[in-house]
Amino acid sequence: ILPFIGFFAVTIFFFNSTIPIILKICGATMLKLNLSLLTSDMWAVLILIFAYHEKVDWICFVAFAGMAAGLVIYSYKPS
Repeated sequence: ILPFIGFFAVTIFFFNSTIPIILKICGATMLKLNLSLLTSDMWAVLILIFAYHEKVDWICFVAFAGMAAGLVIYSYKPS
């Protein structure tokens, strides 16, 4: 259980370290969009691939790329 606790601690550290940068560059709306991306179904896809060795449909990766592209387009234009 210690590797999971360590991974959680490292993840929370990096997430909380990047929050001020995201807020300064893009504003609170980008932070909300980033959180929705982090909690998206892509985590389920990654768990299916690496933990259960299942094959997923290619459209999942296209959807993830579309979400990531939308975040980049949204943050590219200054407010």
